[in-house]
Amino acid sequence: AGNGSGSVLNVGETTVTVTATNICGTATCSFRVTVVDTQNPTIICPANIQANTDAGICAGTVATPNPIIADNCAVTELTWTLTGANNGSSPATGINNVGTRLFNKGTTTITYTVKDAAGNTATCSYTITVRDVEIPVITCSPNITVTTQAGLCVAEVAYTITATDNCPGVTTQLVSGPASGAAFPIGTTTVTWRAIDAATNTSANCSFTVTVLDGQLPVISTQPVNRTVCSGTNATFSVVASNVISYQWQQWNGTTWANINGATNSSYTVNNVNIGMNTNSFRVILNGLCTIVISNSASLYVNSLPTIALSAVSSSRLLPGQRTSINAVANPTGGSYVWSLNGTTINGATTAVINPITVDEQGSYMVTYTDLNGCTTKSSPLIIDVQQSEKLWVYPNPNKGEFQVRFYNNFGEPATVMVYNSAGQLVYKKLSVTGVAYSRIDVNIGYQSPGIYIVKLVSGNGKELAAKQIIISH
Repeated sequence: AGNGSGSVLNVGETTVTVTATNICGTATCSFRVTVVDTQNPTIICPANIQANTDAGICAGTVATPNPIIADNCAVTELTWTLTGANNGSSPATGINNVGTRLFNKGTTTITYTVKDAAGNTATCSYTITVRDVEIPVITCSPNITVTTQAGLCVAEVAYTITATDNCPGVTTQLVSGPASGAAFPIGTTTVTWRAIDAATNTSANCSFTVTVLDGQLPVISTQPVNRTVCSGTNATFSVVASNVISYQWQQWNGTTWANINGATNSSYTVNNVNIGMNTNSFRVILNGLCTIVISNSASLYVNSLPTIALSAVSSSRLLPGQRTSINAVANPTGGSYVWSLNGTTINGATTAVINPITVDEQGSYMVTYTDLNGCTTKSSPLIIDVQQSEKLWVYPNPNKGEFQVRFYNNFGEPATVMVYNSAGQLVYKKLSVTGVAYSRIDVNIGYQSPGIYIVKLVSGNGKELAAKQIIISH
């Protein structure tokens, strides 16, 4: 009953009993109806999922939602398997698998299989892709400073670069500069590196410097200094330095520094400077084994020479008994004077005037003048000469028996002085060899009685040159 033809029967075996009744009575019969479930369940997977790795690890935490499942009969089992990045043990069998799992970097395929009580199944799959977007971390070497070894102009420098990442496979890449262990030149070189992981995530560049100091660098201990000199003198510029192989002096020509031919020593001398060289500048290039060092520049200052002119105050040609003086006019004033006569310095003559000058001081006068800048010039010579005369000079007259005799003589001319008394008697005779014109011949007859005497001058050949009367008084 209740299971008549056309009834809906449940899955499984159902016994159907049929009863027939007529006027004669009732009869029954039974049979079994077996309903078999052959309809597969339905399953719909979630959409593919993309996620990023968790910080510091090479995996990402991802929620795994349940698929949507349906069946004409009850679903009894849901299983899932993992293939790909997380290939390995699958989650436990169960209808409800909602939750979170840690998935390795890469793509993991999740396959769900649903089964009903009749053993009918259905599957679906989706992917969970975990991407590595974490930037690797690179650590550069600290700045390095080294010094070249003797005889070398480079230094081999080793350094260390490290990089870390949440996933394996990070590498370092040289962006610019020499590699570790390479020869670095003198100076400062910047080295730049970066890190790249297996997912091509690239770090920011890191940089450090390698400074190579020249172990043979020329070192200047004394720089060239300005020089102030007088026109016509020499000026020397010098430098004191170590580790120098060669020198090259230069002069500023108004546009550039030009090499001076042959000026290749530690000192350079400018010979016979003139006023046109005033404010010229000089410097020196010091060539070391590896490095060129340039000195400070130094300037040449040239002072003009002073001028000096001589003039005789009165006549420059004298007779015995006459006097003159010489004036020196200098420009600029305020300097010092050194006088000379016939090339010999006159002691004590240090002013602009020299006097008195008599026939005894005849000759060539010059003065050397030094101005307040220390510049020195010499005057042209001024000749103090004598006048030629036939006269004989005897003075003082009168005298007390001591007097001098002068006449215009030739240099080296012999002359004899003879003195006669009023009676004509020879009381004195002296032979002298004269020097310059009007050479002084001293006579002393103070032992004679007062009176009138005659002085005669006779040449070496006996010729009387002149005679003069004198008075001796006591």
